[in-house]
Amino acid sequence: ASRQRRSSHTPVQEAFPTLQDVFEHSPPDLGFDIEIKYPTEEHNSSQGLDYFERNVVVDETLRVVYDHAAHDRKIIFTSFDPDICLMLSLKQPRFPVLLLTDGGTAYIEYDPRRNSLQQAVCFAKSANLLGIVSKATPLVMAPKLIKIVKQSGLLLFTWGAENNEPENIRIQEEFGVDGIISDHQLTPIADSHTSRPPSSGDA
Repeated sequence: ASRQRRSSHTPVQEAFPTLQDVFEHSPPDLGFDIEIKYPTEEHNSSQGLDYFERNVVVDETLRVVYDHAAHDRKIIFTSFDPDICLMLSLKQPRFPVLLLTDGGTAYIEYDPRRNSLQQAVCFAKSANLLGIVSKATPLVMAPKLIKIVKQSGLLLFTWGAENNEPENIRIQEEFGVDGIISDHQLTPIADSHTSRPPSSGDA
């Protein structure tokens, strides 16, 4: 008799854990970098899909954080979407917000704020963000850019494949990067002040 071969391809049946689940099942001293993803206008129009409005996404995320995160849990918010970052900054005073950027290595037709390191710095300053998280590529190629960003008063973290190379980490550390995100972890370079920067209306 012939034997039926069992397929090794089985459907994924388990649901992804929600942010609330992760808060409730992780140590309270575990810090979180919560990246809020939102499609670009270009992606929206090409896919023909409707997404939740930005305010809904931000409000629901903040609701879960305030209802379920331990009071002393360290949390930062990041997003490639400048408007998401602005809303996070305006809607809550407690958690720092940083703008993610490709550092000029990608072009977003509908949003010039995302097309250069300079635009990222200008926006982060105007929106009272704590800093930016830039793709490491332009900073490794031209490390003097690191000092230009730091002179603006913003914190500077980096991300990308370059951060898996020890020599690239050494260069960034030498020029003053505050933190490096690699495939392994977020590595703080120094003890940086991580509270929100004072706004122009603060005493």
